[in-house]
Amino acid sequence: GTSVIRNVPESTVNYRLLDCAWSIKYEEGSSASLTVNNLKLKLPCDREWIKIYNGPSSRSPLLTKLCNEDFDNKPLISQRASLFVEYHTDDFIGNSKNSIFEIKSEPSTYACGGVLHKFINNLKTPLYGKPYPPNTECIWEIRADDGYHVGLSFEGRFFIEESVNCTKDFVEFYDFVDNDWKLLRRNCGRDTPKFVNSTSSKMKVIFRSDESGAGDGFNAVWQQNCGGIILVDEKTRVLSSPGYPKGYQGKLGCNYTFKAAQSEESSVNIKFIDFDLEV
Repeated sequence: GTSVIRNVPESTVNYRLLDCAWSIKYEEGSSASLTVNNLKLKLPCDREWIKIYNGPSSRSPLLTKLCNEDFDNKPLISQRASLFVEYHTDDFIGNSKNSIFEIKSEPSTYACGGVLHKFINNLKTPLYGKPYPPNTECIWEIRADDGYHVGLSFEGRFFIEESVNCTKDFVEFYDFVDNDWKLLRRNCGRDTPKFVNSTSSKMKVIFRSDESGAGDGFNAVWQQNCGGIILVDEKTRVLSSPGYPKGYQGKLGCNYTFKAAQSEESSVNIKFIDFDLEV
């Protein structure tokens, strides 16, 4: 059921350095949904924070790190039946001047949306194989490792209620470019979309249905890819090898093609900031 995580109660004890942790678990087949209702942490981010992990422990992939008063109240949805929450402060004093936070947890019936890491490579509409529910919104953020981009394809049946310009039900794909989300395409109907690629290590997928008719939805899989065509414009950008700076994996084949965005006569300048390959 629904539960609430709040700041540590007032106490006569001055703990100073304080660490708290909460493990949230629901029945298999469901997801955990967290909503931050209030957040007022008094110390800088390196001294006080809340971390939320996509799984049962702090070894699970990190969903987000909260600090100061920087948050929104959009739900964070796990891809499993569990989430793990950590709170750390360097200076807990047992009085009313302590930091304030309130996080609500509840099970998510349809288990849709959330942050996907390389260990979770599948995303599907709620009740896939049967008509998806009306008035549904699913937002997935796919995060590949540094130096990779996201490639997404569809398996099985694809059916989203068709409408002019896909104004009723639809699925949208976004690339993360220059610190902002850029729309790649919007799809509906029965024609399976072609392979969708991001140019960065992130992709956002949004599915929405209205209050009327519904289809069977979609089942998609994604993978980390390297290489590809890089469009070059006047902005300076940084390209790194897979896994940089921790080191690349074996048996990789990454082919990069740099293409000037303005004209064939434009030139492309490449400068290596760091270079270390096995001899």
